Amino acid sequence: MIVVENYFTSDGHGHNYDGYLGLSQRDGRRGAVVLLCADEDSPLQAAGQENASVVTYGRLLGQAAG
Repeated sequence: MIVVENYFTSDGHGHNYDGYLGLSQRDGRRGAVVLLCADEDSPLQAAGQENASVVTYGRLLGQAAG
């Protein structure tokens, strides 16, 4: 299962990464946390959020970053 968190930037806004990861894991299966955002700013990802996959709106829509 995938838990998608929708933010403007990829910093996680202090939300609980481990809690989201726990929601994605069911019946002994692994899960994933994905940060869906307008801008990726990986230096701001902390408190577990650095382990999340990041997908920008532009990448999702197949648009090159400008």
